[in-house]
Amino acid sequence: MELATAADDPSALATAKLAQHDVMWIPGSAAARLPVIAEMLDAARACGDDDLVAEAHLLRAAALLELGDPAGRDELHTYITLAGRLGHARGRWGALTRQATFAQLAGRAEEAARLGEQALELGLAIGEQDAGGCFCTSRWAMVALGVPEPEEMYMYADDPLWPMFPLFKAWAPAVRGQVGEAAAALGDFSVLDVTRWTGLEGIAVAAVVFAAAGSDPQRTWAYEQLRPYAGTHVVIGGCASYHAAVDHHLGALAASLGDITAAEAHFRAALAMHERLGAAGWARLSEQALAGLQATPPAPPANEFRLADGVRTLSFHGRQVQVPDSKGLDDLAVLIGARGADVHVLTLVGHELPRLGADPVLDGQAKAAYKSRLDDLARQIDDADAAGRAGQAEKLRSERDALVRELAAAAGLGGRDRRLGDETERARKTVSARVRDALSKIERVHPELAVHLRGALRMGTLCSYTPAEPTTWTVS
Repeated sequence: MELATAADDPSALATAKLAQHDVMWIPGSAAARLPVIAEMLDAARACGDDDLVAEAHLLRAAALLELGDPAGRDELHTYITLAGRLGHARGRWGALTRQATFAQLAGRAEEAARLGEQALELGLAIGEQDAGGCFCTSRWAMVALGVPEPEEMYMYADDPLWPMFPLFKAWAPAVRGQVGEAAAALGDFSVLDVTRWTGLEGIAVAAVVFAAAGSDPQRTWAYEQLRPYAGTHVVIGGCASYHAAVDHHLGALAASLGDITAAEAHFRAALAMHERLGAAGWARLSEQALAGLQATPPAPPANEFRLADGVRTLSFHGRQVQVPDSKGLDDLAVLIGARGADVHVLTLVGHELPRLGADPVLDGQAKAAYKSRLDDLARQIDDADAAGRAGQAEKLRSERDALVRELAAAAGLGGRDRRLGDETERARKTVSARVRDALSKIERVHPELAVHLRGALRMGTLCSYTPAEPTTWTVS
């Protein structure tokens, strides 16, 4: 630009301004590109370069449409007229492709499809390198307006080994609501393979596919990528196609993530933006999406079993209550969180699980070791007393008393060996009593929940929560 300005060469300056525009061309740069385009147009007019004049009007149309300015429609129509008068085949091809975009923008899907096919035929005949790309870009967007995509679309979608190919392959079935087909085409697609061109095309396509058949992390990723561009429109290249207001895609993603409030706000914004731009077909789609949200009954409140600051918050069938925490409520939380799996009572009381069988708690070898140690302690206590070492004697007596308590715990009535099964039985009674007490407390504040739990709990050595109907809980 410096050289062209110094040489006072308007033709060189128009070309340099086109280059400056192109290196600035990233998502969200439309407003910054407009002054450069204006300078390019002035220089192109000064040197009488009709091709560059037409190109400047096309770039101005793209920037204005991206910003949602209705003047972009007039600029696009101006380009179509100027390109058709250039007197060469590439000009006629450019006019045909953008006529397809104009018809698509106005919601005339069948006309747009017909013009796109004519442009493809001409582009292939003259060796236009971008003929297939423009055809696919235009036709894929028109799928959303109700035009079936032809098989030859995929001939121009580049190599199937291209990382973006699964996303584009999944696009049409995602639009048609064929979730299984879209998911199969998408496969293990990674968001790291979403390519950024001069606009938001790749992310917009990802939004359509992920909203229908993606995972929540993929949807969240696409939402976060598009959110900075809310309030603008997705325009492909130099008006090769139009892919709706960004807010339309944000609405679809928010709805798929369950955020109905955000989805409604985005769809309302998209509807207003489409109407302002005269994008009748997309306005209809935003209106349908909004009506679908409003017709969808709100999701029932989640069932919840939550502990915070010593208080249990219990939510069931839309009713929420709070009760002080207890061992029994802890047991219920563990059983509900196990989702139908058996939980041993010793696990609930915090003990290790027993070995199979009913062996004594202390075997003969252990008993002999206890007896030997007690005899040894008795001798040491006598020696400490005789020597006047009262502190040592007290310490030895404490160890002896602890051993005696352990032996007493391992013995039943009359000094009989207590079996491991006795420990399990005692834990079973403890847990049953704790749970009964917890259910009684729940019944006072939430009778329906108490009835549900009593019917779903299976108590014994192995305990479980197995409701008759599938019931989802959030347990913390």
